Order: sequence, then structure tokens, then C-alpha cells
Amino acid sequence: MRWIAPTVTLLSGAACLYGASHATALAELMVRFALISGEQVVMFGVYLNLFLAIFGLCVLLVGIWLLWQWASDNSEVYEIWVQQLEPVAGEYGRRVEIHPKEGIGFASQADNIRTEVIVQPIGEGYVTVWVASPGRQPLMMMPAHAEGALADDTDWKLVGQHMNWVLRAELPSMARPLLNEGALVSAVSQLMHFPWVKAVRQDTKGVEILMGLMPPEHLSPMVRNALVVARLLVKLNG
Repeated sequence: MRWIAPTVTLLSGAACLYGASHATALAELMVRFALISGEQVVMFGVYLNLFLAIFGLCVLLVGIWLLWQWASDNSEVYEIWVQQLEPVAGEYGRRVEIHPKEGIGFASQADNIRTEVIVQPIGEGYVTVWVASPGRQPLMMMPAHAEGALADDTDWKLVGQHMNWVLRAELPSMARPLLNEGALVSAVSQLMHFPWVKAVRQDTKGVEILMGLMPPEHLSPMVRNALVVARLLVKLNG
């Protein structure tokens, strides 16, 4: 029902401008009711025209501003995503925050390690999980079907492939033992089962898990799986 205010305001402004174009007729009508004298019709019509034109224009501008505010208000769009993310945020003792431009998400701090989850459901959208724990060596995990995943066309060399994902690193010999870590391999395989996962990266800044926007009902399990993978990377490659 938020559209009512801008609609009424715009109609009021249009009515004032319409009245301004008929100011003389309104002045003559006021003469009939003896509100003004006949000699005042012309002057009063000019003043009435000027007043209604300026006032109507101002009201129209306010209506346009209200309409823009209504159109750019994404709170209703965010609401369903907030509901899906709240249980995960609650596990970290946090609440989901809404930022009009950045999207929604939460951040927590434990053992001097910052964790952030950001969801942008507007436009193409994306989901990012970031943990500020630098890795001993830069590495990247990505779906095997991703473009260039199996080709040696990046600075990071192909270490190996496990089911539906591949591991790349700057130093393959140092990263290869990670493929023998059962918990990590299982967690990554489970995460890569979702078609919206783009990449899992760990570099000198931290762990970043990039995902495309998925249906809302998949948000919680995907974020949980991503956080498990991030914690394991912090433990094994941090």
C-alpha cells in the first residue's frame, strides 16, 4: 500500500496545475459568491494562477520523489532472504543486517578471525562468504565444468580433480595433500553439488567463496556448507 502516498501526491499536483490553467474562471466563480469584487477578477486571476502553478509544481516534485523512494525500496525483496539467512546468523549470535545498496548479510568475530556473509538479491545477484584467514599458499577450488577449470590457462596450476570439482594452486606439490583430507574433500564435494557455486579461493587475504544467486530455499544450506569449507581451509591451509 506504499504506492498510495506518491499516487495521491502526484494527482494533487496535477489538480493544482489544472486549476492554474483555469485561474480566471475560478476568479469569476468567486465573484458570483461575492468573495471578491468584479474589479479584482483580473488581478486575482493572475495571483491565483501563479500560486497554483508554483504550488502544483512543488507538489509534483514531492510526488516524484516519493515515487522514486517507493520504487527503490527493496525491503520487501530482501525480506524473504532475511528470513532464510536469520537461522545461520543466529548460530553465530548475530542478526541479519540490511543495507540498501550492498544487500543483506551478517558479520562475526571469533578467535580474532572475521567472518562475513553477503547476499545481494537484486539484479543478477550473488552470495559471498569471506573469512579473514590468510592461507599458507594461494589455492582455488572450482566446479569441473567451469570454463578453463581443467585447462592450464591460469597462473595457478592444476593439482587434481575429485568428482565434480578441481583444485588449483601456485605450488601443486604443497597443495596435493589437501586432496587426501577426507573432511575437506567431502565438504567441498557437497558444496560443489550446488550448481550456483563459482569458486572457492584462499589467498594472502583470506578465504572467499563466490556463489551466484540461488532460489531462497537453498540459501541456508549453501551458506552453512560454505562456512564449513572455509573453516576447514583455515585449519588445513591457514
